[in-house]
Amino acid sequence: MTASTTPKPRFGGCLPLCAILLLAAGLRFWGLNHGLPFVMGRPDEIEALEKTVLFPQGDLNPRWFVYPNLFFWVIWLWEELCLGLRRLVVDVPAYDILVREQMALLIAQGRVLSALVGTATVGVVWWIGRRLEGRTVAWLAALLLATNFLHIRDSHALKADVPLTFSVPIVLWLLARYAEAPSLRRARWAGLAIGVSTALKYPGVLLLLPAWHATIIAAPHRGWRRWLPNRTLVEIGVVSMLTFVALSPFLLIDTARLVATFTFSVKAVYGMRPQFVPKPGSS
Repeated sequence: MTASTTPKPRFGGCLPLCAILLLAAGLRFWGLNHGLPFVMGRPDEIEALEKTVLFPQGDLNPRWFVYPNLFFWVIWLWEELCLGLRRLVVDVPAYDILVREQMALLIAQGRVLSALVGTATVGVVWWIGRRLEGRTVAWLAALLLATNFLHIRDSHALKADVPLTFSVPIVLWLLARYAEAPSLRRARWAGLAIGVSTALKYPGVLLLLPAWHATIIAAPHRGWRRWLPNRTLVEIGVVSMLTFVALSPFLLIDTARLVATFTFSVKAVYGMRPQFVPKPGSS
């Protein structure tokens, strides 16, 4: 084999990606214990963990539907994994005791998951950019996400925002693959991903809009008819719905609590707020 045909080392091409991932990880892990051991810095973290207290006994209903069921199951499994590793070297109390007495530890472990998922999202964006447009676009896209303030901020908290963000580029990639070469198989994979995204956080259902756009691009006919929902979009919607229900079954089983949760949430966000009425004679 001549020198001109000898494959060049590919390690050099990985250096920019490694640097970007290190930057992303550094920004997301730096200050991860903010506020601790005071646990009320992000009240949603406490509420989410408290709803998992009965999971080790086999009761997987979180009884709190601000987030879908899957999100609670993910954070509980992660916490159990971290506690299992701790038990290899030290004695660790039972999970329900930790929820009551060592909430700061569980919050810190949960934030590690958010930071890891946030960093992994940068890698996913790089991979998709590399497949679509080449290394330069991949590096720029990954760098933009790595240094994005909102994504860095959210990666410091045990909330569903970062897992949802992780799933969004994957869904868009699957939809792009469908639009490029339409098939029911690819459409179903996209529907499955949308269902998982929605089971992590409800706004994932909005990914059905780019799914509609993908079916428009892939429509065999032209004109106004291509804008109408077709069989493929229905297929994606059905698969998404079935996946979501399978991953959040207690939303249907415990319907009374579901209605109560959403009634309260809608009133809290969109309800009339009391107006300040000054006392007579006050300026």
